[in-house]
Amino acid sequence: MPQRTGIQSTRNIPKEAVSTLEHAPVPEKSVVLQVRAGKVQKGALGGEITSAIYKQEHDGPIFCSSTGFTGDEHASWRHGGTERAVHQYNPDHYADWQAESAPEPHLYQIGAYGENLVTTNLSEDNVCIGDVFQLGNDVLLEVSEPRHPCHKLNSRFRWQRALNRTIRTGRSGWNMRVLRTGHVCKGDSITLIRRPFPRWSVLNVQRVIRGKQVPLHLLAECTQLPMTDLFLGLTKDRLTQAPKTYTLVDAQYVTPRVRKLTFELKEPIVLTNPGFDPYAFAQITFGPRSAFSRSYSIVNGDLHKFSLGVALDRQSRGGSVYLHNELKIGDEIGMAPGTNPKAQENDAKCDQSLTCVVIVGGVGITAFLPSIRDWESKGVPYLIYYAVRTPEEAAFLDQLPADKTILYVSSRGKRLDIRSVIPKPGPDNAHQARIFSCGPSRMMQECARITSDLGYPEHMIHFEDFGGSEGGNLGDAFEVEVDEPDTNRHEMLTVPSNKTLLDVLNEAGFDIVYSCKSGACGACKVKVCQGEVDYKSTALLVKEKGIALQSCVDRGVGKLKIEVD
Repeated sequence: MPQRTGIQSTRNIPKEAVSTLEHAPVPEKSVVLQVRAGKVQKGALGGEITSAIYKQEHDGPIFCSSTGFTGDEHASWRHGGTERAVHQYNPDHYADWQAESAPEPHLYQIGAYGENLVTTNLSEDNVCIGDVFQLGNDVLLEVSEPRHPCHKLNSRFRWQRALNRTIRTGRSGWNMRVLRTGHVCKGDSITLIRRPFPRWSVLNVQRVIRGKQVPLHLLAECTQLPMTDLFLGLTKDRLTQAPKTYTLVDAQYVTPRVRKLTFELKEPIVLTNPGFDPYAFAQITFGPRSAFSRSYSIVNGDLHKFSLGVALDRQSRGGSVYLHNELKIGDEIGMAPGTNPKAQENDAKCDQSLTCVVIVGGVGITAFLPSIRDWESKGVPYLIYYAVRTPEEAAFLDQLPADKTILYVSSRGKRLDIRSVIPKPGPDNAHQARIFSCGPSRMMQECARITSDLGYPEHMIHFEDFGGSEGGNLGDAFEVEVDEPDTNRHEMLTVPSNKTLLDVLNEAGFDIVYSCKSGACGACKVKVCQGEVDYKSTALLVKEKGIALQSCVDRGVGKLKIEVD
């Protein structure tokens, strides 16, 4: 088929604001140009990656079973099967790919995405989830999902940005179920015979799942589509993590300086799993024109209704003062749940029979209330060492088992000696406990020093610290060299001691996505190309340190080179 002149795409789905969805155009009657199938090849990509992406064209009739075309194989269980029996890709995309900045554009030829079916007139914007097509005289196909691209595309096209560009442009292709089997041949017609979800094109699904700003009702609607478990999971996760509006329904003081605030979801939506993840926290925005943005530990509840315990900070920049003195019943806030994947990763590494030693001061107890309830229900051994200045300042003491809690009240002369409560290694140098701490910075610094002296491995220590500084000095100033491949932009910037890298990047117009601004959610992660990083974030996995940083709290040392999307 003759190839048209390609156009480089300007679409950037992760930065789109989606408000409504239009009906997808009805495609014209289409014709099969190619049917392709192929075997798994060991080391097919770069001599290292096993793949079945190289598929061959079949000119004669070929049988299409419930799992796809005869002779077609898949290297991974995540590909193929009844839910992904047939993969289709728009051949017009290849000319557009050749117009991009790929180092070897000739690799973008029909069949290069590993598609089984090549036709005229069908694309991501006129094919919808749930569409049923008749292929030839016998076969019925139902669209099940956008194709979920993976890192192997980078090897296939010898371009490290191939996967990134596929996601950003939405030129993914789509997968289909086989509702009725039969033979297919080049030249057969392919006709749309049923369209139950006319607004939910393959492109629109990607925009809703990956767009920067998406209404909750569209995300909720997307969870009801007849998609694969993979895409339903992506959609449900996005719905769970999306910022939502809550109303204050109850407020009470649990100590003279700690106010318990209970919020209820304003807009009723269906949430398949409303529970918070382990070590989750609430990222809230509040005040006139949402002037304040803070992160707080979650005392209890779920995404429908939850409570926070907010201490009146003696060095408050206005946030805790507003929540104590201004916020009233009926007022609204925004909340998105933050997660701590590093803490969850550390949990998986630990022996769950070890005693959990909790060392907290004041309102720091709120960081571990959900964990304590979980340990209690599972029979995990734990001890709580709770330090306060006066008995009246022991927030949520009534929620702690008396036989597992020791209260230290400094006004009564009973002070917590941290070294005495952190267990020493046993005779075989094995550590017999996990250490959890949240409280004043001096307390956590002392915990860190003692656990380091005793040789505690990193995965057995958990410090709950949202990392935001109240002062004006956030660290040493540093230089940063910034590359933005999508726009070919290159800048040299200075990050002063009183600003974060995130602040400087957004002031320079790089439009970095962020959420918690405290190093715990992972939203503002950028790629590190060169230089030393002073890590203060908690969201990064161990394997990511050195190749990524959280721009809201992590800082360069001297000079840094980064790449942003």
